Amino acid sequence: MDLLLELKDLQFASPVFLLAGIFLAGLLVTVKLLQMKKRQKGDIGLAELKDIYKKQIRKARTASYMRMFFLALAIVGIGATTAGPYSQNVGEISRTRTIENVRTIMVALDVSGSMKLKSPSGEQTVFEMSRDQAVDFLESQENIRAGFIFYSDWSLIWRRPTLETKDLARELAYMNINRPMRGPYGEFGGSQLSIFSGGTHTPRALYAAGQVFYDIYVEEGLRDGAVILLTDLQDRLGEVEEAINSLTKNGIRVYVLANSRNEKTIDMFRQRMAKNPRVWVFNASLGADMSEAYERISELESSPLIIKEVVPAEKNDLRLQTGLAVFGFLFIFAIAGEMLLRRARGGG
Repeated sequence: MDLLLELKDLQFASPVFLLAGIFLAGLLVTVKLLQMKKRQKGDIGLAELKDIYKKQIRKARTASYMRMFFLALAIVGIGATTAGPYSQNVGEISRTRTIENVRTIMVALDVSGSMKLKSPSGEQTVFEMSRDQAVDFLESQENIRAGFIFYSDWSLIWRRPTLETKDLARELAYMNINRPMRGPYGEFGGSQLSIFSGGTHTPRALYAAGQVFYDIYVEEGLRDGAVILLTDLQDRLGEVEEAINSLTKNGIRVYVLANSRNEKTIDMFRQRMAKNPRVWVFNASLGADMSEAYERISELESSPLIIKEVVPAEKNDLRLQTGLAVFGFLFIFAIAGEMLLRRARGGG
């Protein structure tokens, strides 16, 4: 039964050899039939022979036809074996890909000049509030690998996705766009980040995140992940929308944590993205709002990861099977055919 299912999807690496085998088999049958026809014309009439001789002649002809048939099949089989037969099945299935139940999240944090403004609470700058909330989120997670992007006029992939989220959170806690009076200077420390701070080009951060997820797809075959975008929604909203849609078309979820002081801007952008089921827009102007948004993200990202994927094609080599068939045809041709001829000649 399995062989029959494989034959349903039978293909040949070099079909020209199969065609050559069919041609030679057809030529053999044609020549043999012409030879038999000539012999029949030279035979004496069956009416003049006794019944026993009539039967022997019929058996001899039957045996010749059978030998010719199996020899032709063997020739076709040799051609098929040389042609490299194989079957290839491709099916779509749904299965759970877990990587130890880990989700991949890229956090993109705006470090432009507007983030130096005081938050509505007045205790911290908008950057410090956003940074601290991101630190709390990373420290609370057990089932994600996270990466981090800083962006202003340009984007910087500060950390690629890592399972060491608590180490990432500790490093992030020292980052600031204001020059620190004291504190450690890492490979990308606070003073350097303050120099990086400038204008805003949010789409570049989103495309940088998309490149990270593309690399993961190439390496692991996993088309899944999420981007947390911390932004003030001040400019390039059309380009931001286009970049977000580009991500979601490739299976990436996008959470927009908007810290704009203009609630109408947030509501307007939420309406623009309402038709996209992979996008969530949160009003995160206050620390409490941002904390609630992160709690909701944790709930959404902790659900079981179920994705649809195409199972890689399995190529089954069938040369062994066709070779065995050729051996069987030649065996019948050599042994069984000879037995039939002996009986036809009255040898037993």
